[in-house]
Amino acid sequence: MSADVIAFPSPPVGPVKGFVAGDLILTCVNATLGLWCAWPVHSVDDDGCCCAVVTRHGQVIAIERVSSRAERFGFRRVDHRPLPFVMHAWRTFTDPAVAVLALAQVALDPREAEA
Repeated sequence: MSADVIAFPSPPVGPVKGFVAGDLILTCVNATLGLWCAWPVHSVDDDGCCCAVVTRHGQVIAIERVSSRAERFGFRRVDHRPLPFVMHAWRTFTDPAVAVLALAQVALDPREAEA
């Protein structure tokens, strides 16, 4: 399965290619309650698609086991300010749009990303 990388300020396009360990993937963990969690990426395949995430306690879990819906959103660590970005790891949200906004607020200005 793949996820969409959220690129700011432009909208996301296509499946994720280029995830690395430490990026975040937002996935629905409970469709009944509408809970979403931003998981740190543990490992990726040769195409850069997320294969596994890591829990707070260091357990590695296949992405399919933590996701209750097909929709996923990816956020690259290099596109965000480091400390605020890692503070979103394992954070839960009741709406994916809220998560996207929260991570947009810690995104680097495109001029910062080029430096």
